[in-house]
Amino acid sequence: MCCVQRDSTVNACSKFIHFSLKPDDRPNEALLRNRQSDRLVDASAVMWNPSDDSDISSDLESDDDNSQSFVAETTSAIDDLVWVRTWSRRTEIENGKSFGKFLALRVRLRYTTDLYDALEALKGFGKRSYYAPINIEDQEDETDLIDRFAPEIQYSHECLIGLHPNLRCRMASTFYDLLWRMAHRRDQDNCINALYQISASASQDYFTNPEHELDTLLARDQDVRRARISRTSVPAHCALVRRLVLTPTRVIPFPAEVMELNRVLRNYRPNYFISVSIREEDYSKLRGQRGSLEVILEGIKGYMLQGLRVGDRVYEYVGCSNSQMRSHGCWFVEPYFEGDANDIREWMGDLSGIR
Repeated sequence: MCCVQRDSTVNACSKFIHFSLKPDDRPNEALLRNRQSDRLVDASAVMWNPSDDSDISSDLESDDDNSQSFVAETTSAIDDLVWVRTWSRRTEIENGKSFGKFLALRVRLRYTTDLYDALEALKGFGKRSYYAPINIEDQEDETDLIDRFAPEIQYSHECLIGLHPNLRCRMASTFYDLLWRMAHRRDQDNCINALYQISASASQDYFTNPEHELDTLLARDQDVRRARISRTSVPAHCALVRRLVLTPTRVIPFPAEVMELNRVLRNYRPNYFISVSIREEDYSKLRGQRGSLEVILEGIKGYMLQGLRVGDRVYEYVGCSNSQMRSHGCWFVEPYFEGDANDIREWMGDLSGIR
């Protein structure tokens, strides 16, 4: 997700603060910028260090003549400091292309003092800039070859590339040929388990080669298994329900998990429902202090009105409970012969009087 910085100048106080700042209260140097000298202002330069064992009185006597000019110079430097106050968040580049669909972004900027200040400010957020030669090559995305497979396999495939988008450029047509061979030699469950096993390997090794992993599994003369709860072992009051995390730039489906049945799931088929959690890119709750949520909320509203596509399936927004509303969650359903989202809401009854 890209953040566009908006600056507002901070008016400096007539007196520079000293002796009252604790070590933990030291201003973030990455957010304080000096446009006149193109350097970061270090607040510790005018702070008294209690741990200093030198003769303080002699220092004060020697610096007494220069104290007035020092304070004046420092105060004038503060007048030109800039503090980052608001962020305008962007989730798309152009033509509806979300940042989450790209593994790398190329940004062309002219190197100026403002750019240097911006790169220095990013250090305060744990971001670093590196300089290296890069070769740019166009690579075709062949993940749409999964369309010829069964819906359950397509969903497992979406879980794989949703959690590990870096694998998209490593999954060529030969990978899908191997997957097709596995589907015909064995069965659908073997393909699903193989995709989930590749996902587990990618979690351990960023440079996992999915084609090599699948070829190794296919060479074994045995079924591919993985540790998971089968539908037959689920308690009577629970069901296996798909889960999905919706971030400002990505749609990340997860394998089905055991969830307790509610009134709707008991009356309808749980395998057509999906539990959606709305989160930040780091899976934390959406927070307004990170920037304006207007663009993000508009994107979420679009999913609720137009549907949420996962593979070849389109899920419709049903609603949310009070607990889901507090946790930023909701329910979606795939329309099937027993009804769609509107039919389910009508069956639930008139809830307009509930506040």
